[in-house]
Amino acid sequence: MITLTDYVSAEPVPDSFYELSKHDMAALIGSARQTIEGKPLLTQALRDSIEAEKIRQRIEAFPKTRIIISGPGCLLTTEFETLEKGYIRSYDGQ
Repeated sequence: MITLTDYVSAEPVPDSFYELSKHDMAALIGSARQTIEGKPLLTQALRDSIEAEKIRQRIEAFPKTRIIISGPGCLLTTEFETLEKGYIRSYDGQ
């Protein structure tokens, strides 16, 4: 059976272990390039407008918000428009 101590070396690692080789650097640059490839650079205003559009779509998908709090012997519930403040009414099941 292989244990963790089989992989742990008691000898210190040489400093050259921590230096990046050309192969390591190429792999890092390649992965960074793949991350941003196909994604255009956007200004802050454009990113904000995209985020606002996503929020608008969520509000259209869920126009009402319902909050229900259940406790011993009572049920507090409210429903309101997503962008409005609501009020809480009590319902005791009767």
